[in-house]
Amino acid sequence: MAPRRCPWFATLAVCAWSCTGSNAPAADAVSAEATTADTSPEIGQTADAPQPDSGLTDAPPADAASAGGPDSDSEVADSGDSAALDSPTGDADANPDSAASVCPVAVVKIVEGNQVVPQTVLHLKGDNSFSPIGLAIQKYKWTVKQPAGSNQTFQPSAAFPIASFAANFVGEYEFCLEVWDTNAVKSCVPTCEKVLVIPNNAVHFELIWGPDADLDLHFAHPKASSADLDCDGKPDPWFADPLDAFWLNLAPSWGDPLTKVDDPNLTLDDTDGFGPEDLNLGQPEGTVADPMAYAVGVHYWADQGAGATLASLSLYSQGGLALQFSGVKLEPLDMWYVGRLNWPNLISGGTKKVFDTCYQSGASCPAGKNLMWQANGDRCITKCYENKALVKKVGGVKNPKPAWCP
Repeated sequence: MAPRRCPWFATLAVCAWSCTGSNAPAADAVSAEATTADTSPEIGQTADAPQPDSGLTDAPPADAASAGGPDSDSEVADSGDSAALDSPTGDADANPDSAASVCPVAVVKIVEGNQVVPQTVLHLKGDNSFSPIGLAIQKYKWTVKQPAGSNQTFQPSAAFPIASFAANFVGEYEFCLEVWDTNAVKSCVPTCEKVLVIPNNAVHFELIWGPDADLDLHFAHPKASSADLDCDGKPDPWFADPLDAFWLNLAPSWGDPLTKVDDPNLTLDDTDGFGPEDLNLGQPEGTVADPMAYAVGVHYWADQGAGATLASLSLYSQGGLALQFSGVKLEPLDMWYVGRLNWPNLISGGTKKVFDTCYQSGASCPAGKNLMWQANGDRCITKCYENKALVKKVGGVKNPKPAWCP
């Protein structure tokens, strides 16, 4: 009996058995060995052609190509990267069965750029998102990480390919977009863009508080003068038109009448809670030789059923955070005299400190003497502060006075 010729995929051991014609392993044993062995012929050798009477065929089994045989046209064998076939974003033509799992790609564009000033309405565009295999995008989902205190939402909604968002607060925002194609396949990862909101004025104040309550930011010129309602023996700066910038006097004209750079501007009056209320001043008056001090206050105008609330006020000077007051408890009709902003100051080339904070050792009105502007103590808060002339002018407040007010 003629010796058996070895198929190209057999190991040396299998070849030895088949060539001797004795003690040959069973057919299923040979098959098992062939499917687990290294199937590549040695370099410089080729497989022998099969003999007509051998009873075996030298053609590789049906799965030889997938096992890495010499006739395999697998991209993996050429590149050495077995993960390529499994990648959800791989070439669908190389593996048509995986086309349904190729991820669409979300594309995000922020029209206004990645750095803006407070109160900027951002326009977010995701309409250039695409599917690598040519499917249409049928679903969009925007999400945002925004600074503490900000509770803005997407308009008209987070499900639109093009949406807008009011970046009212100073800080960093991160906008992310996910998309789905018509096969309901979701983008493998969200695409995200960050936006930094930084004031570009010499002075920027940001006031925030709790829900429902109506708090008002006040920024008064050094020459502002009105009734002494805090009982410190001096005229108060609040509600003095036009030298107090507040909700009824949003952009007064101060200083040089030929320019607005020395005029304050209250950019947002929030009446239903949270805030922010922002005030900007491009170039304050005052010189090193003759510095000026602007009064800063917060008034609890109407509670609208909210009761006590916690207020936080931040001052940014020359684009950086200069100081911050957090969690100051205010009740309806409280007037918080925060302090005085000096200009110029140590940040802006002057010699004075940035801010003089007002402290009191007690309530001046009940005591019948001035207890404000102490070296330390409590915040300077005057209870039941109501400018009757203003109340009459605007037709009264929405809510009745608190029970403790006369």
